[in-house]
Parts: sequence; C-alpha cells; structure tokens
Amino acid sequence: MNPPLYSSLLAKFLLAAALPLLLLLVFANVVYVYLKTDELRARHLDDVSSEVQLLATQLSIPVWQFDKETVVSLVKTLSESDYIVCAKLEEYESYSDVVRQLHKVGDCEAKELNDISTLETVNAEVTYDYDGELIKTGTLEVKLDLSQVGDSLVASLLSELILFILYVFIFLVGFTVALKATVLKPLKMVHTSILSYQNTGKRELVEWKSKDELGTLIEEYNKNLVGMDKAEQALKDKNIVLEAAKREAEEARDIAEHTASAKSEFLANMSHEIRTPMNAIQGLSEMLSRTRLSVKQGGYLSRIRNSADILLAIINDILDFSKIEAGKLELENVEFSLAETIEKVADVESFVAGNKGIEMIVRVSPVIPDSLKGDSMRLSQVLINLISNAIKFTETGEIVVEIDLESQTTEQVLLRGTITDTGVGIAEDALVTLFDSFTQADGSTTRRFGGTGLGLTICKRLVELMNGEIGVKSTLGSGSEFSFTASFATVPDGQRIVSPSEMFEGCVPNVIIVGSSRSCDELFTIFSNADLNIQRLESGEALLHFLDELPPSTLHVSSAKAAQAEVIIYIDIVNIRVSFSEIAEKIAQKELLSAYKLVPILSVSQRDKIESEEENTHIAAVLTKPILQRRAFNSLKYAVMESKDHDTNAVQVSVEDSLKGAKILVVEDNQVNQLVAREMLESVGVIVRVADNGEQALNRLEDKSITYDAVLMDIHMPVMDGYGATKAIREQYGKSLPIIALTANATTEEKKRCLAIGMSDFLTKPIDSETLFKVLSYWVRVSKNNNDSYTGVKVLPKESDTESTATSELGQSDQGENPSAVSSDTVIAMDKLQARFKSHPTIIPRIFKSFKESFCNFESEFMDALDASDDETLYRLAHSLKGSASNISAERLQELSADLEQKLKDHKQIEAMEWFPWVVDHLSKVLVFIDEYLKKEETK
Repeated sequence: MNPPLYSSLLAKFLLAAALPLLLLLVFANVVYVYLKTDELRARHLDDVSSEVQLLATQLSIPVWQFDKETVVSLVKTLSESDYIVCAKLEEYESYSDVVRQLHKVGDCEAKELNDISTLETVNAEVTYDYDGELIKTGTLEVKLDLSQVGDSLVASLLSELILFILYVFIFLVGFTVALKATVLKPLKMVHTSILSYQNTGKRELVEWKSKDELGTLIEEYNKNLVGMDKAEQALKDKNIVLEAAKREAEEARDIAEHTASAKSEFLANMSHEIRTPMNAIQGLSEMLSRTRLSVKQGGYLSRIRNSADILLAIINDILDFSKIEAGKLELENVEFSLAETIEKVADVESFVAGNKGIEMIVRVSPVIPDSLKGDSMRLSQVLINLISNAIKFTETGEIVVEIDLESQTTEQVLLRGTITDTGVGIAEDALVTLFDSFTQADGSTTRRFGGTGLGLTICKRLVELMNGEIGVKSTLGSGSEFSFTASFATVPDGQRIVSPSEMFEGCVPNVIIVGSSRSCDELFTIFSNADLNIQRLESGEALLHFLDELPPSTLHVSSAKAAQAEVIIYIDIVNIRVSFSEIAEKIAQKELLSAYKLVPILSVSQRDKIESEEENTHIAAVLTKPILQRRAFNSLKYAVMESKDHDTNAVQVSVEDSLKGAKILVVEDNQVNQLVAREMLESVGVIVRVADNGEQALNRLEDKSITYDAVLMDIHMPVMDGYGATKAIREQYGKSLPIIALTANATTEEKKRCLAIGMSDFLTKPIDSETLFKVLSYWVRVSKNNNDSYTGVKVLPKESDTESTATSELGQSDQGENPSAVSSDTVIAMDKLQARFKSHPTIIPRIFKSFKESFCNFESEFMDALDASDDETLYRLAHSLKGSASNISAERLQELSADLEQKLKDHKQIEAMEWFPWVVDHLSKVLVFIDEYLKKEETK
C-alpha cells in the first residue's frame, strides 16, 4: 500500500523547502520591482525636469527676440524623448500674463491623457534678464508617461526569474532520485514488514544494511521484532495470574462501593434534615433584618445570623466528609485576622455556654501575630466542634479556651489550641477510638446530648490538613482537655492589635477593675501585660468605699503623665450588689463626672440587666464576655473617646490667631479637596497656594518670591505622588520645611510609611477645621523655632463617628441587593458637614459647586478610561471620588467608591465593573441632592 502523494516525504520536502523558497524569490522580485520602479521613475522625472529647465533657459533669448523659428526648433527637440507625450510653450507679452504665441508638440489637452495613471507634468518658467531684472516671458509645460520604466524592469527580472526556476527544477530532479535510492527505499521495506505483521501476524526482518542513521534504525527495528516475540510469550504467562487478581479486585471493589454508598446516604440524609430548617432560619433572619428593630433585637438577630452562617458552613463541610476521606479537600490560603476569627467563634459559643450557666474563658497569647494566612473557616470549624462538645458534656463549672504560640519562623507560625472543660470526662478505654468515624465515647451520650459522631473525626482530618495534630487527655468524671496544633503562614507588615500606649500615645488612662470573677482576672492580666495603671477591687461596696476616700477632683495615679488621663472603671455586674446609678451619684458628689467613666462587664444574656442604664451618660462603653485582648482594648478606646468631646473653642481662638499670615502650599489633585483646604485656611488669614501634583509642588517651592511655612501633601496623585514629592523636597531643602500628609487611608501602615519617607505629621480625610488648625499652628511655630519638640497631635475619632459606621454597616445589610440604596435624607450627612464648617457656613455651597463640576462627567470619564485600558486613570478616578465624597460628608458614596478603589487596586476588574453601577447610581443621588440644595440657597 503506497501512501498518497500529498503525504510522502518527497512531497513534504518539496512543499516545506522548495515551494517556500520559490515563493520567497517571487516575493523578493516583486518587492524589488516595486521599489526599483519608483526609484527609476523618480530618476527619470528628475532628468526630464532638468532637461525642461535647461530648455527654458535656452528659450529665454529667442522668445525675448521674437525668434519664432529658433523657438519652434527648440520645442520640437522634446519629441525625441521616449517618455514625453506632449509639450506646449506659452509666450507672454512683456510685463504681462497675456499669451501672445502658443507652440505645441502633441496635444496636451487630449482627454485620453487623463486615463494614464503614470502621467507626470513638468513646468518651467521662461525668463529674461533685462539689466538685472528677471522678466517672465513664457511658460513651458511638458507631460511625460513613465510606465515604460516599470515595464522594462519587469521584463528583465522575469527572464532572470525563469532562468532561476529552471536551475531549481534541475536540482530537485537530482535530489529526488538520490532521496528515493537512499531513504525512501529502506523505509518502504520497513513499511512492508509492518503490513505483513498486521495481515498475517508474522514478523519479517528487514534486509537492509548501510553505515548511516537508517542502517542503525533498521538494525534496532529487527532486534525489537525478536524481543517482541519473547515478550508476547511472557505476557501470555502473566495473563493467567492477572485474571485471578482481577477477580479478587472486583470483589474488593464491590465491598468498598457498598461501604461508601452507606456513608454517602447517611451524610445526605443528615445534611438534608439539618439544612432544611437552617435555610428557613437564614431566610427569615434576612427578612427580619429588613424591619425596624431595637438595638438589643439587632444584636440578638446579628448573633442568630452569625450562628446560622457558621452552622450552615459546617453542614456544607460535613457534606465534604467523603472528600476528606478521599484526600480531595483543599484548604484556602487567604489572609485573615486571628482576633476577628476567635471573637466570632467566642460570640456564638459563649451565648450557648451562658444559657447553661457555664463561664467561658478565652485566652489568646499576645505574642501571636494577628494577621495570618490560611483557612480561617476550617480553624473556626475545629474550634466550634471542640467548644461545642465541651459545652454539651459540661453541666456546671467553666470552659477555658487557650490559643498559644507553639513555634515561629520568619514565614510560619505553629499555633496550639487547648479546650479544657469540667464536664463528664471520658473513660480511658474510649480514648483509643475517639477520633474514629461514627463513634462516641459512650453510646448513651447520643441519646442524652445528640450528635452524629463525625465532629471529632472531621477535626482530626482538618488539623492534619493544617499540618498539625490533635489529642485528648481526660479522666472519667473530672473533665477533658482537647488540644490541637495548626500551622499558618505569617503576613509581612500585616495588621496587629494596637496597644493602649499606641492608641493614646503614651498618655494611657487609669483602670479600676471591680469584681472577683474569672473574667475580671482575665481583664486584669490583659491590662497588666499592656503596662496600664490598674487597681483591683473585689466588690461594688469596695468601689463605693474607694470613692468615699477620694477628695473632690483628685485622681490617684502613679505619674504626672497618667494624671492627665481618665479613670475607667470596669465592673462585672455579677453579684456586685450595687447599682450603677448609686456609683454614678457617688462620682457626681466627688465632682469627678468628667474623669470617671463606667464600663460594665456582662455576658450576652445579661444585657437586659444593664439596658435601662446604658442611657446614663456615665456608662461610656460595654465589655462583653468572654474577655479578649482586642475587645478589651477597644472598650478602653471607646470609653476614652466618649470623654474626649470637650470644648476646644478656647484653644481654637489662639490657634487661628497664630496662623494669620502663614504661607501654606496645598498639594492636592482633587479640585473639591483643594477648595475645602483653601476655604478653611483662608478663613483664618492663611495665604494659600495650590499645586495639582508633586511636580507642580516642586516648581512652586522654586519660586523665591514666597517662602512657605508648611506643606499639606496629598498622597495619591498623578504625575508625581506625595511620597516622591516628599523625598525630592527633603533632598533639596532638608527637614526644615514641615510636610503634613493628607490621606483617606487611615491605617497604621500608611502612617508609618509617611513618617518614614520624611513627612512631619499625618492627617486623615475628611479634615475638620479644628484639627487642621491645631496641627498647622504647631508646625508653623516649629518651622520658625526649631527648639520645640513635637510628639504629634493625636486625632481621636468621636463616638458619633463610630456610631455612624455601625449604622452604615447595618444599613447596607438592610438594603438588600442594592448597595447604593439609602434614604434621601442620608445622601449627605448635613449635620456633620455643617458642624465641620460651623464657623464658615458659606463655604458649603462653594464646595458643592466644585464637587458637581468635578464629577458630573464621572461615568463617561470612567468608561473612556476603561475602553482605553487605562488602569491608572481608573484607580485615580475612584480614589478622587472617595476623597471628595468624604469632604462633603457623602458617607455612603465614600464607602462605595472606596470599595471600587480597592477592587481596582487589587486588579479585580470584573468585580469592579459589577460594583461600578452602584457607585454611579449613588453619585447621581448625591448630585440631585446638591442641585436641590443650591436651588434653595439661591432663593434665600
């Protein structure tokens, strides 16, 4: 059987080598003809132009002297050229353009000439030099056809190409003969041998010998034929053995499939029975969240939804039990907050423990980094399973959950979790099978406490996937201690829990802890490790006695710095036998209302007891059990924030006076932000200059006509950002010029980076006037007197800001699927905006007009940048909108644009475009609000 012509080696060689070579040659010649034709045409045109110009010179005297015979003979010489089609000479009257005589060679007016694509026209003026004055005496026009240039060139190259093709053909014929004799013949013999085996089953050796690659190949082919004969016989012998093994494997497979089917059916039934009511709980909770609820009801509902989410996630994990068995379950590897994960688990489990009267203690080692990378959901699942078991089998006493650092490297941490209870305990003989599937320590516990027996098995498999181990120590009747280890990756420069000394820049408040519970012990340990000034009292009566001993307006503190801080009293409401109102009255009698603040310690189930007293202004915050480090620090921060809202008008007067005449450079790319800063500063007599980016700022500073006292520097700008501008300023002008960062990114990392690059201070947008004036007042003074030492002006968020954040978060969930949904009266928080500009209310309309002008075309600009794939412009537009929205107190728009900015920063283009319509929708609401506001202002 011969292969088809198109698939033979010879045909493939011709197609792969000869044909491309031939086509390349033809292509090269075509290109050469094309380029050469244009070159030759240009050359001939230049030659003819030179001849025409020379002829015009020769015609100068005969035309001037009316020598018609000479003129006609000279013009006729043009007809001798092969390229000239026609020519005409127009003689003019002296000093005019009136034609007195026309001489022609050919018909230059013929219509046929218009159809010649290669027709060229050359014109030359005939002039006569009369006493140094050139007089135009005529015009010579010549038309020529250069098509013959290309034709001759093509003919020449065509003959050369035909000759080359003939040479190639002769070579290919010789090559074909040689190829068939040395390559194709032995290959055909191999092919015949193969066909013979296919048709008859008999292997025939190939009779060919040559000292080349084909000879070696055929020799190995023959050896292979001999080896295959031997292998076939050995294979027949093994088939007998394999058939017996196959029957055994099929029997084992049937048994395994039956077992797996039973497991899968069990899991499907259990998950269905639990998932059905859980879906109802989630759906009804979602509907209930959209109704008007009290704060307490909202808290209960939040915990219900958290519990439902966690439980449903665990149910989904139970469905994955078969994947765990098969080793197919994969863990996520994402960044998470350990403190947030532990708090969420503790909130859910402590509520259940509190209902049984069991105290739950949670301890997390402060040396563990808060930012880790791994699967936080699986860690939560392990903790929930173990804590739930401890609660289930504990009737009285307590449950202690401890998370410690087992070991740490630069890239990994190994955590150890320990859950200790005072429950029923486990018999020693049951510990061996405790982590096996579908088993429990005592079969009767299933009837008493419920459970499937899968929880500990899942925990064991998940811990192993996290490169850890799990174990248990227990004595029947004395409780149990479950422990496990899990490995997580560290996050360089990740977030961490901010200590009180960092929160309050060294001026920490004094703390009094009242109560004898384990929760008070934990709180005392946490605050002691944070180096706070703490006093411990065992009961409410002891607190009243302590207050009785205080003289009016006196604070018992250990240092002068602490004497400037408040006293925060933490009270565990269990068995204190004293009401908060009684303690508040005692504080009022001592004239200590502005310094002493109450923080009750309570469980979720005890909130009703304190609800009536939360309206009392002396209760600054609430600390919910179980006590955790971040939760304790936050309660301290909120308590101090509640007491920081003192009158600063007296300070502001002197601050404003100190800024009069100061020269400030505002570096900000956003026009709305520029307007806000300018209006604020100019209202107190500051001389303001504005730069749109870092490069313009450097140009402003080079202007020797003005010496600036300080620079307000935005961080994210086009052309040159705040970091680059600061670095350049420090290199050129040193550290004498104060640079104050302005940024909407209020993170510790951003602040550290700003200070590290050389900035003097750090302010977070939106900027209120009092804070801005206070910071500028100091640095303007420092720039004039370098003997002052500045430790930074601390800006604490007001309690109302915290409440608005919480409200916005609840509002977002209440609004269902539309993230931009918001009531018309909360599009812009006018109360906050008016409070910021209370001294200068006329600024607000100007800010609104600037915002409208800057962002009325936001959608089209964004889409243009998207079409151009300009990621930098997309990010800048989102960042600018976020900052401007913050400046006009459009809080919801700020949140939406901040989310859009983050998605663009993370290069999540699809998610950003899904989010973009909500931003545009809410921006339109803000612009409508501004239009209505401006119309009302115009009618006043």
